[in-house]
Amino acid sequence: MSTVQTTDHSRRLTQDECRDRLASTDLGRLAVLSHDDIDIFPVNFLVWNELLYFRSGPGAKMIEITKAPRVAFEVEGTVSGRPWSVLVKGIAQRLSDDSEIEASGVHRLRPTDKSEKWNYVRITPHAMTGFEFVAEIQTSSSQTAELTAPPSRPH
Repeated sequence: MSTVQTTDHSRRLTQDECRDRLASTDLGRLAVLSHDDIDIFPVNFLVWNELLYFRSGPGAKMIEITKAPRVAFEVEGTVSGRPWSVLVKGIAQRLSDDSEIEASGVHRLRPTDKSEKWNYVRITPHAMTGFEFVAEIQTSSSQTAELTAPPSRPH
């Protein structure tokens, strides 16, 4: 039986790479403070002028953003088979300026579900970090890895 060693490597993304990765996807996860806990919501979004925008229907997400506007927003994906993750921390604010809503294009975002989403929200980032991950699995070339089934349990 050979020994399989997994060595995890990660590379910090530059700010430009983080912005590029954010712009390459349209689905992320919004983390908001809810009472003494954290809630996470999937949202589709866009980036315009280095700000993040999404639409939301009425409910817990909008209530919590109003109470505690500090949020975290995470996106992930793969490039050339390498997983990556970008985390944005910032302040979420419901938009009331029609010119920003129009210029950003947030009103054209298609909701992932069919519910009405007439709240437009901007996240102004104050911190952004990202990592690209690479996992290398190495085995000895003179040996083969053996897989064994777990012992069966009596019924």
